[in-house]
Amino acid sequence: MTCVNLSEAQDNKVKNNQQDKPNLSGTWQIDKSKSKVTKDNPIMKGGMVFLTITHDETEVRIIQKTELNGQERVREFLYYTDGRGENNPTANLYLSFYQGNENPNSPSPRRIESKSKWKDNKLKIKYSLIMRIPDGAQIKIGVEEEWAISPDGKTLTQTTSLSSNNSSYITFIEPSRLKRVFNKIP
Repeated sequence: MTCVNLSEAQDNKVKNNQQDKPNLSGTWQIDKSKSKVTKDNPIMKGGMVFLTITHDETEVRIIQKTELNGQERVREFLYYTDGRGENNPTANLYLSFYQGNENPNSPSPRRIESKSKWKDNKLKIKYSLIMRIPDGAQIKIGVEEEWAISPDGKTLTQTTSLSSNNSSYITFIEPSRLKRVFNKIP
């Protein structure tokens, strides 16, 4: 007769599922020629983005260093792949969505609550936010990020899908897919 501890069996299943997932750890540099972002994105006009990622089981920590016009900005993001949720600083995209300039007076959110999980060997991050645009209107934006690593482990792709069900501002933020491609630095 075989006796199995159910709790132990479930713990092993969780560990096995985590081991099957790709590890995103490393230092990465944006490849502007393969990336597709908004036309006003200042990074495409001479800036540079580096990511340092530490990935331990259910925790993915991303330190993003942006160099632009001789200035350096560092931001840290933390994601939990077990679905418990996280609270991270807002990316520049939402602070400066209008005309590609950062707006320190923007009433848009400064922090975003999200949920992260693995699906088909890709890290999926979902959140929504209310953004105020210059005319005072508010738009609810749904965001889905997908992080995928190439089979050879040398390329990391972040795809961000944006959507809004506010038809009066559909020309301002139409459903779109943005893509940032990063190459691993040896």
